[in-house]
Amino acid sequence: MINAYIKVGFFTEERTLYHLINPVTDQATDLDSPLTNVENLLLLLQSHTLSLKELRLSLGLKHRQTLKENYLNPALEQGLIEMTLPDKPTSPEQTYRLTKHGKTRVRTLLNDKSNL
Repeated sequence: MINAYIKVGFFTEERTLYHLINPVTDQATDLDSPLTNVENLLLLLQSHTLSLKELRLSLGLKHRQTLKENYLNPALEQGLIEMTLPDKPTSPEQTYRLTKHGKTRVRTLLNDKSNL
């Protein structure tokens, strides 16, 4: 089922980012469960580290506070992501990456979606 998802590209000067979104269908099924905010964040971070701005733009968010409250903080609290500069949380060079637990969760997500 993951192949039925639409891939939308967001571009920055440094790299290309992709965000998976649910397809628009005229009929919902029990098998088509939408991804949570944290799951979307994990999928973005599966192949590289990203800054706050890159994450915000990739997720289509306008406000940094929304990103922090609904995406970053829950993922950090669950141990799914970590800061690359934990001693400097407000550094302009700060980026975020998946933890081992986060990588396991992404593999599970991708396997679950491909088995539908």
